[in-house]
Amino acid sequence: MEPVKLGIIGGSGLYAMEGLSKTKEVRVATPFGKPSDAYLLGTLGGARVAFLARHGRGHRILPSELNFRANIYGFKKLGVERILSVSAVGSLKEELKPLAFLIPEQFFDRTRGRQSTFFGQGVVAHVSFSDPMCPVLMDVLAQACERAGIKTVFLTSEDDPTGGAPTMLEPVPEAKTYRVGLYNSAMEKAWQSPRVVTNQVELPPDVRSRLSSGQRYFWQVTVEVDRGKVMKSRLFEFSLK
Repeated sequence: MEPVKLGIIGGSGLYAMEGLSKTKEVRVATPFGKPSDAYLLGTLGGARVAFLARHGRGHRILPSELNFRANIYGFKKLGVERILSVSAVGSLKEELKPLAFLIPEQFFDRTRGRQSTFFGQGVVAHVSFSDPMCPVLMDVLAQACERAGIKTVFLTSEDDPTGGAPTMLEPVPEAKTYRVGLYNSAMEKAWQSPRVVTNQVELPPDVRSRLSSGQRYFWQVTVEVDRGKVMKSRLFEFSLK
């Protein structure tokens, strides 16, 4: 069976993928039990994907009944490396109108009554949950929204952040602090600036000296707009000259 790299989980109301061709249903056995439904393998926009209805076709599984461990394990067995999960949600913010697309960077899981870990029964592990979302996939989604004409807000740089000179970031009116994160091509954090109250961040000379010429790096801006509330820019790619 041809492996697929991208998995798509459909939430409430999304039980099939429009535009999916050359489809094939596959049922996957897992040590955690049965997934929500059969996986639908197919081609979407020239890429092979695996689609799964989170609540099953016909919406027959409650959120607290979801066997997320089986769902994720099944994707892994199919070769999936990244998962795009779609959810239908509401908002109490007037500016977030129906049909808006939101790309979350953090979340609180308030679901009760189900297993909340892959570990246990003699296996103890601690997994960081500080950055639960894939920054590469978030960037791809943001760019896709931009191409589709969905309004997005990006923070941009007026300078090459590798030049050692202060980097001027596009100001955000409600910003309390700014912080820049630097990542290598494996998306491992190479450096993070301290929080600053102005939109000017300098890459220290000792950090710049550790970067390799010709290598791909990424940087991202985090803006604190209120106590505990943050906004993140998309990822910006650069290489040393």
